[in-house]
Amino acid sequence: MSAGERRRTSVPADLAPILEANFHRGGLKCRRLFRVDPDFFSSVVDDARRLVERHLPSRVSEERHITNWTRPFGNAVQYSLLNRSGKLDDFSSDHTLDRAGKRFHYAGDFPNLARFIEVFPHAYNMRLNGLGAKSGLSLHEEHVIFPTGDGRIQIRGRFHLPLVTSRRAEMALDGDIHHFEAGSVFFFNNGCIHSAMNHGQDFRYHLIWDVAFTKEAYDGMFGHVPVPGHSGLLETVAEAEADVELVRRMPVGAYAPSGRGLRLYELLRLRNLGVRAHTWQNVYNRAAYRRAKSRPITWWQDTRSASLLDYGHDAKD
Repeated sequence: MSAGERRRTSVPADLAPILEANFHRGGLKCRRLFRVDPDFFSSVVDDARRLVERHLPSRVSEERHITNWTRPFGNAVQYSLLNRSGKLDDFSSDHTLDRAGKRFHYAGDFPNLARFIEVFPHAYNMRLNGLGAKSGLSLHEEHVIFPTGDGRIQIRGRFHLPLVTSRRAEMALDGDIHHFEAGSVFFFNNGCIHSAMNHGQDFRYHLIWDVAFTKEAYDGMFGHVPVPGHSGLLETVAEAEADVELVRRMPVGAYAPSGRGLRLYELLRLRNLGVRAHTWQNVYNRAAYRRAKSRPITWWQDTRSASLLDYGHDAKD
């Protein structure tokens, strides 16, 4: 067996479906992972409500916002909970993989929210994202795989805990429309062409965080091993309950691309030739998928100083 084959077989089979979904070929788009203890969940929701009442968020509609490229509509807000500055509207380090120096600066005021954040020591960000009535983020695409520079690729994951929601709040993943219910932790593959929509009249709030998949981080998030801090707070769901209900399907049309495909589109000035960005991105993705399939997947080895931008991806939502 070659070294590449050994690396490939050392990684759990779950990572291959994540890669497939990243390139819009089915695979693992979302999954219910944990249920939060009801009493603890209620205390986290209460902390989040008080935080929103007392503090101001960043507004995604502002052009300077790191998530503005997703074409937000209505009232989309964000509280960056895990950073170095302690400013809840400071999103500057949200997508820097290094957690060193980052902390939740309001633990004394909101201890249950702080306790939840500390359950996930591998998270390099933690955001409280809100969508007002008739608000959302338009269809957009990121990639969750990253080349290592030595012919391999690494994968990261995004997770959601809905705090305040309704059946009118929906998530789109490659044309599949899902509702994430409050009180459960979900894996959300943002390599899919995705959007978030709140068709209801009341604010929807989710806690959202990203994790670089070291072996330890992956095993903890997908419930393969007990993780210190989870005991009594999170319950791993049974396999039969892991699938997320499909509400309906919708066609996937124009979307906002990001990363290397978009930069190549701009470099070649394809807009001047009448080529739409998402049309080009579809072509780029087919070639990128073939390259990715030929590479072994490996665990993240060092996340102390890397940024997602170092790998040529604009993973900014």
